[in-house]
Amino acid sequence: MREVPAGCVVRVNRSGLTEERYWQLHVAEHTDSLDDTVRTVRELLASVVEQQMVVPGAWTASAPARSATPTCPSPRATTAVQH
Repeated sequence: MREVPAGCVVRVNRSGLTEERYWQLHVAEHTDSLDDTVRTVRELLASVVEQQMVVPGAWTASAPARSATPTCPSPRATTAVQH
């Protein structure tokens, strides 16, 4: 037994075992300024969070209906919440 390297998948079938790399980190010099880097990371993070948010006011329900919980809308997704 041995550890499968990061970014690899191991397949076992009647013909034997194969290991295939599906991802590899490519290293390059970082040329952006600190301000550009901060702005890019913030934009990427905001985009990912926004994609994970559910429509404001919507409810999600897991297996038992009694465990329904309200979602938490992204501040960018709404201008005002009416109650």
